[in-house]
Amino acid sequence: MEPSRSPLSNDGTTALKTNCKTSLRCPVQISSHEFDQLNLRLCDELHEVGCPMASHLKEQMEFEAFLAQLSTMFANVRPYEVDSRIESSLRRLVEFLNIDRSGFGEVTHDGMRVLQSYELPGIPPSPRVILEHEFPVYAKLIQKGEVFRMPEDLPPEAEREFEYLKNTGLQSNLTIPLKSMGRVVGGLGLASFRHVVEWPDDLVHRLCLVGEIFTNAIERKRADVELRSRSIPLHSSRGASTACSQAAPCPGRRAPTDCSRDARRLDTATCNPRDRGCPISKRIRYP
Repeated sequence: MEPSRSPLSNDGTTALKTNCKTSLRCPVQISSHEFDQLNLRLCDELHEVGCPMASHLKEQMEFEAFLAQLSTMFANVRPYEVDSRIESSLRRLVEFLNIDRSGFGEVTHDGMRVLQSYELPGIPPSPRVILEHEFPVYAKLIQKGEVFRMPEDLPPEAEREFEYLKNTGLQSNLTIPLKSMGRVVGGLGLASFRHVVEWPDDLVHRLCLVGEIFTNAIERKRADVELRSRSIPLHSSRGASTACSQAAPCPGRRAPTDCSRDARRLDTATCNPRDRGCPISKRIRYP
């Protein structure tokens, strides 16, 4: 019976499972990082013997390990830590993909802005502008919610965008719109100035997974901001009511407790069953 590899178990060991529900557990304790390194070494050995799939398998395993690291960075991240984690992730993307710049933009009340970016020394930073004003065609492509490449996917009327490519020497750019509940909430841009990048479809698909990590982090931060904005008026009203209840009574008036006591007496007198001819009212004492 052909065995198949299972993921790491809870105690850090690997197991070989078969269809008969038996498992062979490796006695060597290894971590997930060490497990990835073993896979990469296996790919190198396959490459040495001339396996045509060795390079593709190595690239896929390297990206899976990279994606696992990013997922760990954003696991249980606090809302106020989202921005710093995104900034660190942009640097990791530049280093891993061997490109020159990565940027992160978010939809704000006045349009989409590039809020964070990382670039190598000597590379122009991402322009901190409202994209709808400075690069309207680029902004419309993002709002469509589909991944696009530059300059390949730019229409002829994108004059400002082509001028930017010429002035900065931008060779290749990949933009991944970030969507939540069917609407665009931001974008991830990856740029190369030193050489042309092909951006194959399988790589684009993997990078979209990175975009999903960013999207979840954005929504978590926005939910926290909205929750805090709703709680502020509530705390304010509670504080006002507490202040009123603790205020000193006005001179010449009875304290609130006296008023409430008199009100209770008035209600009792008004609802006295004896006055209404109740047959058992004589057995009950009323004030």
